[in-house]
Order: sequence, then C-alpha cells, then structure tokens
Amino acid sequence: MVRPDGGADGFLDDIIYIFVPFLFFLTISGLCYLKREIAKKTLSLREKIKEHKLAELALLESREELAEIFSMSLDLICIADINTATFLKVNSAFTRILDYPVAGIGQGSASRGSHGSRTHPRICDHSSGR
Repeated sequence: MVRPDGGADGFLDDIIYIFVPFLFFLTISGLCYLKREIAKKTLSLREKIKEHKLAELALLESREELAEIFSMSLDLICIADINTATFLKVNSAFTRILDYPVAGIGQGSASRGSHGSRTHPRICDHSSGR
C-alpha cells in the first residue's frame, strides 16, 4: 500500500504486520518441540542410568557371591596364569590341604609342582589332560 504522502512504508508495515506474528508462532512452536525432545532424551537417559546402576549392583552381588564360594569351598581352588605358570590366587583349602604358604602365592611357579620336599601335580599336567 502506498501512503497518502506518497511513501511505500505502508507496504513494509503490512508485511511486518503479517510475518512477525507468523515468525513468532514458528519460534514458539520450535521451542515447544525442543522442550519435548529434551524431556524425552532426559527420560531416556534417566532410564539408562537406572539400568546401569541395577547392573552394577547385580555385578557387585555376583562378585561377592563368587568370593564367598571361593573362600568357603572345601575343594581346592587355584587360579593360575598358564602362560607364566604362576599362582594368582588360591583358596584356604588349597593352602591347608597342600600346605602351600599364602605368602608364596605369586612368587613360586605353579608348573614346578614342588613345595619344599613335597611334590604336587603340575598345572600343565591337568590342563593338557595328562
């Protein structure tokens, strides 16, 4: 529209009058969309954190249960590194029955099969089926 004084500012006013509310509406709609998406992502992350914490708790409980079984077992249990042939961990039955000192764990060789004057089966003999 042309202003009575001959200017074209009326046309710009009309465009601003039409497009500013439209741009405002788009901005508000975009912000609402972002807010919903953030809420969805936040909920998803909270659920994943909850699942992770439950998994950590289950892992801790299973480790404690395994440690209890390992230490209280009446059977000989030995964890050894076959590559280096060293004992990594033994249970109390292992040390009691074979008279293997706890202080010697990790220092002596599991493949030597000897402790003092006594001879014990070698780990390599058991692992190869001999």
